[in-house]
Amino acid sequence: MREEWNFPEMQHFAVKVVCKDDSGHETIGSGTVVVDDGHFYVLTAGHCICYKTDEDYVLYDEQEISIMQYSDSKETLFPVQKIVICDYGEKDYAVLAIGKIEDGFDYVNKVKRGNMIIPNDTFSFVGYTTVATKGRIFCVTKVGDHCLHLKDLQIDGQLCSGEELSSGCSGAGIFLFRHSRYYMLGYLTEIRDETAAYSDFLWNDEDVFDSVLSVDSRDDITIDLIQKWDKLDEESNKQVVIGKLNEEHSEWMNNLNRKCSVLFPGEEKCKLSAFLNDYISGELRFMGLKNSNPTFDDELQKLLERGFEKKTKKMPTIYENSEFALQNLYKLEEFLIDLIKNEFPEDNKELDISNSYVDYQLAYRLLNCSLEFKKS
Repeated sequence: MREEWNFPEMQHFAVKVVCKDDSGHETIGSGTVVVDDGHFYVLTAGHCICYKTDEDYVLYDEQEISIMQYSDSKETLFPVQKIVICDYGEKDYAVLAIGKIEDGFDYVNKVKRGNMIIPNDTFSFVGYTTVATKGRIFCVTKVGDHCLHLKDLQIDGQLCSGEELSSGCSGAGIFLFRHSRYYMLGYLTEIRDETAAYSDFLWNDEDVFDSVLSVDSRDDITIDLIQKWDKLDEESNKQVVIGKLNEEHSEWMNNLNRKCSVLFPGEEKCKLSAFLNDYISGELRFMGLKNSNPTFDDELQKLLERGFEKKTKKMPTIYENSEFALQNLYKLEEFLIDLIKNEFPEDNKELDISNSYVDYQLAYRLLNCSLEFKKS
């Protein structure tokens, strides 16, 4: 299964940037701890370590900047050793050098910079706002070239103002989480508008840090890597479905094995595996359909149920030979596929779900015994 965001774990590297001088200026931002060639750095937005006057931005001194970490239920303060670079112009980024953090978290392998090539996914960031002073996790989706939209939380209309709910998020790293690694794809620069009415944030790519950091802190996301992730996710999802099947319907496997011996004598093991794969693939694929388009899913189920009932009324359940049993199964499959294609015609063959949906439903019915094949 796709791994869930782990907020306590993210609090190790998603930190608060606190700036304060003797004149009363104070700035709060967010940042990300990365390790590059053995050195620890905090990556943030340039304006997070500056304060604005009528004329220009003024950079805080190193001793006026602190990195606050809230992990393992404790608050830890790290002084900034050096402002490596700060650009509060168009690029709006800064790199701060800090000392080595020894808290048991694997910063070297678990947090990497990576390029944003996955547009349709859920990303997250940890922001330290005036109403979430110890941080909170925000889930976002990409809605434009450099715009992210809050997925589950609408800022506008909350009891607090948009500024209170979003102020302090600037500089936060934007993360994709895959197979125990956090990929920092960019960082937040500002809320889209002052009132936060759209719940949108603007962001910059992480490659601006290439001017300072080496490839040691990078792990670029390639097409091959995405395919590897998909394969691992698919296998993990299958194991979850199999585990649930064994736990909740232990008798189903016996049912399927018995029917395979009637339909495919001598090939039971191979065919059982094929039907099981049809069922698991269908569970994973069509659960997504149910969530994304419940009306269509409901119509599809009702149509198949009517067709199945009509066709199986005249089908025997006990067979003298496997050839006749298999012939009836194939006729049923063909009838149901044609039924769906006629009701929901699709010109694009790649979008045609009739075959895979029927394979899934037949496997399901063989498992739960609503489709029966017995030997006389």
